[in-house]
Amino acid sequence: MVTFHQLSNVLKQKMKEGGVAHAVGFCNARAYPIVDSIATVHQVKIKRTSDKVRNPLNAADSLENEIIQKYQQLMQNGEDAKPMVIEEGNASRYFAPIKLQGLCLSCHGTPGKHISESDYALIMQRYPYDKAIDYSVDELRGIWSITFLDDSF
Repeated sequence: MVTFHQLSNVLKQKMKEGGVAHAVGFCNARAYPIVDSIATVHQVKIKRTSDKVRNPLNAADSLENEIIQKYQQLMQNGEDAKPMVIEEGNASRYFAPIKLQGLCLSCHGTPGKHISESDYALIMQRYPYDKAIDYSVDELRGIWSITFLDDSF
């Protein structure tokens, strides 16, 4: 939650300062150092992933893909997608859904409808393999995947 709130607050500020151009610049250059610093403080590995990633380096592993599918099924059935913990080898893995909010449509909605052509061109400049579009409000955007190693407790 610390990571989500930190990223969310800065992203909202960047949108107010200069719209999508400022937000994309933040996400591309400054979001990773924030996530990494929080991960270092808490001695965990923090990852945001999806079945439709903006950056291929954030692709989901097999367990993350399984969790994404579970959350999608729960939400399609009108059920609540709640955080979960799975023990895997010497690590505990925490997963939580990331649901799309209204402001997110500016970068993750439908190009030409929610995302202007100029903004989408900027997104494609920074993320040429972008698949993180065509979402709707309250849809599953992805998941938080946090790995706690046994010695990090």
